Amino acid sequence: MTPLFTKKQHYIPQFYLKNFSHDKEHVHVYDKKIGKKGDFRYQTIIKVAHENNFYTYRTKKGTKENLEYFFCQFEGEVATIINNVHEKRKITPEEKEKLSLFIAFIYSRTPSFKARTEKMHSVMGEKLSRKMIKMTPKKVLKKFYKEKEGKEFTDEEIDDLVDFATNPKRSKIRFTYPNEYWIKIMLKMGAEMVPYFFGMDWLILFTKKPYAFITNDNPFFLIPPDDYDRFWGYGLVTPKARKVIPLRADMCLMMGDLSDNPMVKFADANKDFFRGVNKNLMIGCERFCFSSDKGKLEKLVKEIKPYNIPKPGKIVVA
Repeated sequence: MTPLFTKKQHYIPQFYLKNFSHDKEHVHVYDKKIGKKGDFRYQTIIKVAHENNFYTYRTKKGTKENLEYFFCQFEGEVATIINNVHEKRKITPEEKEKLSLFIAFIYSRTPSFKARTEKMHSVMGEKLSRKMIKMTPKKVLKKFYKEKEGKEFTDEEIDDLVDFATNPKRSKIRFTYPNEYWIKIMLKMGAEMVPYFFGMDWLILFTKKPYAFITNDNPFFLIPPDDYDRFWGYGLVTPKARKVIPLRADMCLMMGDLSDNPMVKFADANKDFFRGVNKNLMIGCERFCFSSDKGKLEKLVKEIKPYNIPKPGKIVVA
C-alpha cells in the first residue's frame, strides 16, 4: 500500500518530543529568531519541528515522494526501545543497533545539518571553480569565447575576465541545490554512522527529576576532549570526544570511544550534568528549544542569551 503524500514533514519526530511533554500533546517552545530576544510559545507537538516538503523529492519517473513514511517505519519501534530501557535499565544488541540508526538520522536529518552540508559544498565548489578557471590556458579560453561568443578577445581582455572570475572581491559564485542532493547525502551519512555509534561505549544516565532535560531542533551534540588539537579540531570518532543526546526529559545517552568490545552502562545523573547538557542544547539550537517547563527555558535564555550568539564564521577550505 502506497502511503499518502504529506506536505508537513517533521525533522524532529513527534514521538521523541512527547518524551519532553507533560501531557504528551504540548511543549513549551523557545524561538530565538522571533523578536530581539526570542519568543516563547505553548504549542501542540504536531505543529512544531516541521517544514513543508523538507524531505520531498522526485523519483526517476518524475513522481513526488517524501521520507516521512520511511522514518515512521522504525520510529515506533524505537519509541518502545527507549521506554523499555528507561523501565528496565538494560538494552539488547539488537535494540542498541536500532537506537543507533535512530540517533544517526537525528544527527543528519535536521535543518542544521542541511545548512552545514550545503554551505560546505558551496565553499568547496567555489574554490574548485575559481582554481579551474585560473589553471585554464589562455589559448583555450580564447578558443572557447570565439566559438561561443563569435568574438576574438585580446590577451588583456582574457586576463581581465580571468581576474574577474577568480577574484572573490569582483565576483560571487552561488550554488543552488535540489532537495534530492542533500537527501542523498543525509541518507548516506546516516547509514554510514550506524556501525560507528553501535561500536561505541554507551553511558545512559537517568535523573530523579522527571523533567530535567530540555531538547531542541538539533539535539545531538559533541563535547570535545580537553586536549584536542585546535588546528585539526574534533569529530565523531575523535578519541575522548563525547556524543550526547537526551532521549527523554529524564534520560540521556552519552557515547564514548569506539571499542572492540563496546559496553553499555547505566548511572544516575547529578544536577551539574543535566544543567550542562541543557546549556549545550540552548547554545547549539538552530532556532527552537523544547521543554515541558517554560520556566526552565526562560532561565536558560536569561543566563545564556542565545539570541546574541553569532553564527559560525566562514568555512575555510584549503
